[in-house]
Amino acid sequence: MSGFDPKKDQTFKEDSFSSDSGKDQFVEVVLVSYDGGPKKIQLSRFDRGSDGSRKYLRLGRLTLVEAAKVVEIVAAFLKEA
Repeated sequence: MSGFDPKKDQTFKEDSFSSDSGKDQFVEVVLVSYDGGPKKIQLSRFDRGSDGSRKYLRLGRLTLVEAAKVVEIVAAFLKEA
């Protein structure tokens, strides 16, 4: 069994928004497919450093405000997919 190959990952749509749970934190919603497989939704939380770098954090729990934004983005992705 082989490991994950990022070259086989295809991104169709992506959107992110500023998190209400932390300073300079963002939640990212991405519509992806791996190696021609089914399209899937990927959720991530990250922090943007002062140098612009991205540090991925554990997504953990979403606030209700964050969850509402995720639902809105996913609904838009579903309409276009």
